[in-house]
Amino acid sequence: TLGSDRTVRVAARLSGERDWPEASGFLATVFSLGGLGEWFAETVDGRVNEVAPDRQRGFQAAQLPLAPEQPTLGLVYTHGRILRATVRARRGPLSNVFLHHTGPGSAALFVAWLDSGATAPWPAGEVWELSLELQAD
Repeated sequence: TLGSDRTVRVAARLSGERDWPEASGFLATVFSLGGLGEWFAETVDGRVNEVAPDRQRGFQAAQLPLAPEQPTLGLVYTHGRILRATVRARRGPLSNVFLHHTGPGSAALFVAWLDSGATAPWPAGEVWELSLELQAD
């Protein structure tokens, strides 16, 4: 639970010990979620929303980018509460932000530096970081 402060900020920082001219693979931070009924995303094309599917990837920013001024993915729980996940800052690549639905009402929120064959140069000592804000309404 979020307690009296309805906002939690999460930061992740990574750095490599050697040069990776073409870093590849899957590199993400993940949040497990339960009790979801639907989701919405603030995208470059406006707000998109859907009922959460049972088992598959739902929204993917790699296919429809989040709005630069408000890069937010919203999660609507079956009891009506809303959790907004907003990418606040980043350094390094951000290949994808997506929901993977793992069963009825369950999902994982992935914020991926690298996803699905994306590559990026990663010099030794360079820091990749991101900051995510989770806010309950």
